[in-house]
Amino acid sequence: MSETKKYDEEAMTYLCYALYPIMFCYSIYSMLYNEHKGWYSYVLNTLVGAIYLFGFIQMTPQLYINYRLKSVEHMPQRTMVYRFLNTIIDDLFSFIIVMPTMHRISCFRDDVIFVIYLYQRYIYRVDKTRGFYGTSEEQPQVEAEGEGEGDKQI
Repeated sequence: MSETKKYDEEAMTYLCYALYPIMFCYSIYSMLYNEHKGWYSYVLNTLVGAIYLFGFIQMTPQLYINYRLKSVEHMPQRTMVYRFLNTIIDDLFSFIIVMPTMHRISCFRDDVIFVIYLYQRYIYRVDKTRGFYGTSEEQPQVEAEGEGEGDKQI
């Protein structure tokens, strides 16, 4: 198993340990302090909160992998520009369009992850010895056929 995959699984394990207690506390909070029309509304609201939280948890393993490998080699510049534009557009629309508070907060979770990623990119720099998926880029040396010393033809 590669280091990247190992650290990804480790990060998801730790984040899932945090997911369940946070969702339990949020469901209790929502039941006590938010107004619901019925049980269906309560369950739907709690599940939407779970989706927003799970979206945040899905974005954080990349930060953990970068931290453990001390490298940000696997993030191409085009993807970085795409994420930057996506974050800016989400922020603008979250201010302009009327939307629920939970959705507005979920737009800003991308900003937190993006700022941490920029900080990691500044600290770790790009490691040119690492490949795209965390493996070394060793190219096997293959001799061309028919180019032995006695096989040269004119």
